[in-house]
Amino acid sequence: MAPIDPRAVVRPLAPPGCPTCRDRRGLWKDTSDTGRGREVWHWWCSGCRQTFEPTPGHRRFHA
Repeated sequence: MAPIDPRAVVRPLAPPGCPTCRDRRGLWKDTSDTGRGREVWHWWCSGCRQTFEPTPGHRRFHA
């Protein structure tokens, strides 16, 4: 299989909106749990203060 040209991958311009807030606030990438080794992070909403697990697509595009 040929390698993927990174210029062909289109990344989202903004993080996803909060699924529980009425105003769909943008989620923040919380990397406070990231240490050495594999990157561990989650989405955090400043409105409802909930955390959400990122999807595989989110991990690929917002890494």
